[in-house]
Amino acid sequence: MNANDLDAAGPVHEPITTRSAVRVRPPYDVPDHSLDQDLHADPPESHESWVERVHADRMAALQEPLGFEPTEMERATLQWLASYGETGTVAAVASLEDRNRRFGEQEGRAAQLRESVGQLADLLDVTDPAELEKALRKEISRMRRAATRLEKETTR
Repeated sequence: MNANDLDAAGPVHEPITTRSAVRVRPPYDVPDHSLDQDLHADPPESHESWVERVHADRMAALQEPLGFEPTEMERATLQWLASYGETGTVAAVASLEDRNRRFGEQEGRAAQLRESVGQLADLLDVTDPAELEKALRKEISRMRRAATRLEKETTR
């Protein structure tokens, strides 16, 4: 994975396997030189400006995976961590937040699928899983035949 690998929700925070993360977003073991203090600019970036830029990046890394607006107390804690936490600590917290959110989304999709299968089983008046599979195959076959008939009628 490189720094530009994104999905719809931003960078995918993978489990951190390196002992010393040098950045707050994956890949954790590759330095992020975009956050280096720019001393070659005209005028050179001040220390205060650089600290603010790094802090803003760390705050974004901590807040992006949340998917909700933190309370004032939560935000104050994130502010403290972004200001005083080591890079590896900030990376670990951001990674855990992101992976937890993604796990919750997967669980939500699985629950929706289970509900849909349950509704379909009720609709087909079937309770036994083997009978449900047989009923689904029969229904799919019926739908394919209906689609073929409809296609033939529309091409006439």
